[in-house]
Amino acid sequence: MLKQWLTMMLLVAACSAQALEIHGIKIAETAEVDGTSLLLNGAGTRVKLFFKVYVTALYLHAKKADAAGILADNGAKRVNLIFLREADADQFITAMDEGLNDNNSAAALAALSPQLKAFRQMIVNSGEVNPGDVVTLDYLPGSGTRVLFNGNALGIVAGEQLFPALLKIWLGENPVDTRLKKALLAN
Repeated sequence: MLKQWLTMMLLVAACSAQALEIHGIKIAETAEVDGTSLLLNGAGTRVKLFFKVYVTALYLHAKKADAAGILADNGAKRVNLIFLREADADQFITAMDEGLNDNNSAAALAALSPQLKAFRQMIVNSGEVNPGDVVTLDYLPGSGTRVLFNGNALGIVAGEQLFPALLKIWLGENPVDTRLKKALLAN
C-alpha cells in the first residue's frame, strides 16, 4: 500500500514539474532576472486576424490575477515573446506602437519619447524576427527595461515608466488580444 502511494506521489510530482507547452514551444515555469527568481504568471498566444504571431509568457515574483496589481508592482518582471512567424523590425515596431497608443495617454507617451526612441532603435538593431526567435523584456528595478534578442542583450532603457507602458500592450484596458490578456492573468 505504501509503495503504491509513493509511486502515485512521484507521478503527481513529475506531472506538475513539466513545463507548459504552447504550439510546440516549451514555456519554463520560472525565469531568473538579475539574481531574482520569477514565477510564470501566465502564457498565451497573440493572434492577429487568424494568424498566430507569437507566444507570450509573463513572469513575476509572485503570481497575480489582476492587471492593475501587476502594472502597479515595482518588482522585477519578464515578458518573453517567442515568435511563430516572420516579421521585420518595422512591422514589430508598428504593432508595438498601436498597442502603446491604445493603452497609454498621449501625455504619457510624450513623456516617454526618449525612452521609446531608444527602445525602437534596439528593435531595429535586432533586425528581422523569424519563427523561434525570442524577444525578452525585463524590468530591472532601479535600472529600467532591458531588451534581449535570442538571449543577447541589446541594451537597457533607463527609467521606471517604459516597462509598465509596454506591459499595457497586453494587460491594459484595450489589450492587443483579450484572450492573451486572460491567459497572462491565469495562475
